[in-house]
Amino acid sequence: MDFVEFCKEQYLTARAAHTFIRVLHNPNWEAECERIRSSMRPEVDRIFAPIEKSLAEGTNCREILKQLVDTLAKAEK
Repeated sequence: MDFVEFCKEQYLTARAAHTFIRVLHNPNWEAECERIRSSMRPEVDRIFAPIEKSLAEGTNCREILKQLVDTLAKAEK
């Protein structure tokens, strides 16, 4: 929302800013976001479940952060 406010305040005419504002005000936006969230949920759960388990077990935060970074780096490959 800060981006939208910035665009409005600056009266930007950039095509990207207009597209972003138009998409943001699209009535289908929420449904599209929910569809994206739903499709990504299994992957997100797979990546973060071990991290959440480690946090619940009281593992050192540095170790958890390293584990998360390693997991995300492997997911990019």
